[in-house]
Amino acid sequence: MTLAKLRIGQLGLGQWGGTLLRAFNSTEGAALTTACDADRRQFASLASTYPKVEFVTDPAELLDSPTIDALVIATPAETHYELAKAAILAGKHVFVEKPFVLDLKQAQELVELADRRSLVLMVGHLLLYHPAYVELKRRVHQPEFGDLYYLTSERCNLGRIRSNENVMWSFAPHDVALILWILEERPQLVRAVGRAYLQPHIEDVCFMEMHFASGRFAHVHTSWLFPRKVRTFTAVGSRQLIDVDDTQLSNKMTVVEVTSSIRPDLAPYEDRYHYELATFRRGDTLIPQLDNSEPLALECAEFVQSIRDRRQPLTSGQASLSVVDVLSAAQLSLRTGEPVPLD
Repeated sequence: MTLAKLRIGQLGLGQWGGTLLRAFNSTEGAALTTACDADRRQFASLASTYPKVEFVTDPAELLDSPTIDALVIATPAETHYELAKAAILAGKHVFVEKPFVLDLKQAQELVELADRRSLVLMVGHLLLYHPAYVELKRRVHQPEFGDLYYLTSERCNLGRIRSNENVMWSFAPHDVALILWILEERPQLVRAVGRAYLQPHIEDVCFMEMHFASGRFAHVHTSWLFPRKVRTFTAVGSRQLIDVDDTQLSNKMTVVEVTSSIRPDLAPYEDRYHYELATFRRGDTLIPQLDNSEPLALECAEFVQSIRDRRQPLTSGQASLSVVDVLSAAQLSLRTGEPVPLD
């Protein structure tokens, strides 16, 4: 028996919205039937490419349509809450692009609302579907990696400046989602510092720290005032260092084997110029072969399949609550200049 295709509508056809339209239009088991954007100019380059898609300017045409099963929301972040809530109340499954929302209470409300109505609510934390990061998570939990010490990431470039969200809310959801997913624990403490140069109260550069009960540590650097595009994520362990550079077309992952030793027999007062208290040696460097599947195709397929299976997707609204929680604490730290403990 062939299942009927899931009928999908999309709100928002900006730069990333056009990419989502292409991906969902190609997802097996789904039919993207209607797309909406208030700016008709967004239709110009899409209508001829997708002749089976109806393009409209009023979101109500999608929200009120009995023929649409699910909605993709790819609008500015400040509109996510109202649109996602309206979609859930209309009985639609919802895919929301990151950041989920900009307020923790709003995130909690949406998750509870979708749960009460037995609807799938998914957030576009794309990198959890990226083969390089899936492989990184697998490797850091293997014995040969040793003890995981810390994670660090840089997500920087020049441009694409927002006016309703700072660089942390715009860029860091990717990295925070990755860190929580890899470590499988919630931070005890969050600290953030940043500076707003171009617009009042909209930080252009931010440095965030996350401290965990296990003793692990994570650091995230985000900036849209940076001379080059940087997309790196590094895991440091006692036996291996793993680095992912997502700007590379190939060889995205590098695994470096290391050995270290400490001389506990030396007393603190001994001449440290003549003794090595610790040694650190670099071993073999490996470049693993990775699956070349497109992360966005995997993400779209997960949304469709989770609806069919009546289950929570990997990047569910519930999972994204933890990301919003951390970012909200970091935002408070930015404003007060103090570290913020998480209950």
